[in-house]
Amino acid sequence: MDLRTIDRLLSSDKKVEFLSYIKRASLVTSGNSLKLRIGDSARFCPYDILEWICTYHAVKCGTALVEGNPDLKLDLNVYNKRGAYPLHMGAYSLCPGLTELFLRHGAQANVRCPAVKSEMYGLLPLHVALERVSAQISLTQWTTRHSIFKLIILLCLPEMKEALETSRLLAWNTCTKDFKEVICSYAKEGKLIELATLILVAQKNVMGPITVRSNDGLHLKEYMRFHQWVKSELAALIDQEYTLMGLKKEKKSIRMCKKKKVAMMSTLLLVEIFEKAGDPIEAYLQSKKKSKKNVPKERVALKISLLLAEAGFKLNCKDVDLSDRFDSWPTKLILERSGGPFRGDKEHSDTEKRKKCDSQQDDICNATSLITRQFT
Repeated sequence: MDLRTIDRLLSSDKKVEFLSYIKRASLVTSGNSLKLRIGDSARFCPYDILEWICTYHAVKCGTALVEGNPDLKLDLNVYNKRGAYPLHMGAYSLCPGLTELFLRHGAQANVRCPAVKSEMYGLLPLHVALERVSAQISLTQWTTRHSIFKLIILLCLPEMKEALETSRLLAWNTCTKDFKEVICSYAKEGKLIELATLILVAQKNVMGPITVRSNDGLHLKEYMRFHQWVKSELAALIDQEYTLMGLKKEKKSIRMCKKKKVAMMSTLLLVEIFEKAGDPIEAYLQSKKKSKKNVPKERVALKISLLLAEAGFKLNCKDVDLSDRFDSWPTKLILERSGGPFRGDKEHSDTEKRKKCDSQQDDICNATSLITRQFT
């Protein structure tokens, strides 16, 4: 079997033919590396083959390689020449079938990429998957200037199903210490796409208590819920900003502090949305996961918007409009009208804007009321 044959089999995910080769294969040592010998002369690095399998999402061939020949006993906690473990490769491909296969056969979710020159250096498989989620075409143009409601809706669309499932598998198999480190770092960096994805797939883990060190100089550990931690971080940043404002030579530090403060405010807003609407959204996604019916993305968007509205949030009709995914009002405008933390912002107190937003809110109510019976 040559490379062209391997490529043909993997690209079509032809398990039976691929398995016929694997059953005759054996692992041999070639110098300092391990090779998979297929036939008399063909030798391939099994971890390179795994990478190709991930590239093609060839779940059937992957199963054949891992399970097809019990004599192979392929170790899934060995990294390839680029420093990537099989689970990192499965995470990068956002293929839940391969991710589940690797985890089931002993792949560790807590290993970090050791290759200094690799783009994955120091990253967990969970990091890799979440970064790939944020790079999806439907999300690449989303920024913190856009509506967080639209972000949640976009993440719930059918096209994100495999990405969410891959992230869920990795989130639930990452140790608590590493998992809390991931969510806290994303919160501080203002990576809302990654954070929203984590909350969608592992809400209980995210919202649960985290361990932090107190700021009293005694280095004592204390426990608080993630929501409380976000509030404490935000309060500390506000205090730091006021302190720096008195120092004329600290303009760069002030800008940096303000940037961090805005990121933490966005995180707080995201957490509060999920605290009110997270459970019904999770229940709905689970029901769609079990159903074999293909639900149009427009209906999914309307259903999620309805769940958000039932939780007390006032959405803009553009948050649900998928024809122009990023022409939406900032979330703070909607929250200002519903008594949120931006209430009283003069920038959004214009009468015409209020009238327009009222009209758009009516559109949402009319649209969702028409489909309520179809989803409940």
